[in-house]
Order: sequence, then structure tokens, then C-alpha cells
Amino acid sequence: MSNIANIITKIRNAYLIKKKIVCISYTKFSSEFVKILYKEGFIENIRYHKENKNIFIILTLKEKKQIHIKYIRNSHKFFYVNHKKLPKILGGMGLSIISTSSGLMTNKEARLKNIGGEVLLYIW
Repeated sequence: MSNIANIITKIRNAYLIKKKIVCISYTKFSSEFVKILYKEGFIENIRYHKENKNIFIILTLKEKKQIHIKYIRNSHKFFYVNHKKLPKILGGMGLSIISTSSGLMTNKEARLKNIGGEVLLYIW
């Protein structure tokens, strides 16, 4: 799961230097993660690029939107919650991404489906 930390770092650094395009390597996990970011309005566009046998995900970031990400999971601490104790970020203005048995989803989706899981990060 260190792949998510690399994606977060690339996105955060791109915002800091006002870079509009970020390229990350494709995995099923990274694809699910960026789809959530796109669906929630943190990313403007997602494209897939194949070069030889490698597949890359090219993200177009929103120009004026600043994204704040707090990575929760590390190698020593796991934060599991059931569906009743899913965190609300900034009173519902932000979101958390949960790794569940049904794949990655936001805290709002997990609450609707009554699914708990491991909290990976907070975004606002």
C-alpha cells in the first residue's frame, strides 16, 4: 500500500509547484484511488497512456483547487472501523478513503452500504 503514499506525494508536490499534469504508474489500486479523487471533484481529468508494456495514468489537476491530504495508514498502525464509527471529516465537507472488502470507497459510500474497513487517508 505504499503506492498510495507515492501517489499522494506526487499530487501534493504538483500542487506546490503549480504543475497541472501528474503521471503515475498504473495498478488496479492506483486506478481505483484516482477514480475516487475524480468522482469527488479533486481531479479534472484522468487519461491512460500505454508505452511498450507499461501503462501510466495521467492526471490533470484542477488549477485553483488546493487539496489537503492526511495519510493515516503506516506500517505500524492500522485504523479499522465498523460502519457505525466511520469518520466524518470537517463535518461532512471532507472525506476519508476506506479500504473495504468491496474495494476502495469513500466514508459516505461505506456508510450507505453498511461496510467498515481500514481508514487510509483524509482529504479536504
